[in-house]
Amino acid sequence: MVSVEVIASEGSEGEPNIVEAIPADEEDIVIEVNLTNNNSNHFYTNPSPEDNAGFLSRILYLWATRLFVLTRKKNKVGEELEQEDLFDVPSSERTSVLTAVFDDKWNTFVESTLKDPSKKANAAPQLKWSLWKVIRKRMIFAGFLKFLNSTIQFGYPLILNGLLDYILNIDTSPSYEGYVWVGSLGVLLILKGIIENYYFWLTQRAGYEVRSTISTSVFKKSL
Repeated sequence: MVSVEVIASEGSEGEPNIVEAIPADEEDIVIEVNLTNNNSNHFYTNPSPEDNAGFLSRILYLWATRLFVLTRKKNKVGEELEQEDLFDVPSSERTSVLTAVFDDKWNTFVESTLKDPSKKANAAPQLKWSLWKVIRKRMIFAGFLKFLNSTIQFGYPLILNGLLDYILNIDTSPSYEGYVWVGSLGVLLILKGIIENYYFWLTQRAGYEVRSTISTSVFKKSL
């Protein structure tokens, strides 16, 4: 049995690494191994259209139209979606990106506890702030949408009051006024539905981003 020393060289992104197995006695053996760099996108083969989608496409989920059309076509022939049909996770929501943001904040706190151990008592609040940094942009925008959604609700009684006033004075009111009130009520209902649905979409995604970040960080800690 020959004892060997294994040396792995770090390859560039998307290129194979070279591993050298050097026996303790005579000849050297060089073994080429197909290893991919940790930062490679080797496993991402179907990029999500959401990465490049505009605001209107996001709030109306137009970016997912291709998947809906494919689902309809497969259902017609009795087939189901396969794993390769699904979009990859958006680049901004990959665990490598989320944990990098979390680690930047959390590691700063850990380093400060080495200098001042008394700061360990603030670990729980600091953990919350570190997680908040991961989802803050999404949650701030979701908060704005929630405020807008709540504001729209105050418009319903105002429009209904105007509509009732028009009905009571229908003989003296212009004929187009009724259409204006009814149309305004319909527009507000549509806006509220779109805004409310996108608000819930954002908050649910923020929730799984937090779970993904915590799970990945705990797993890394256990290694």
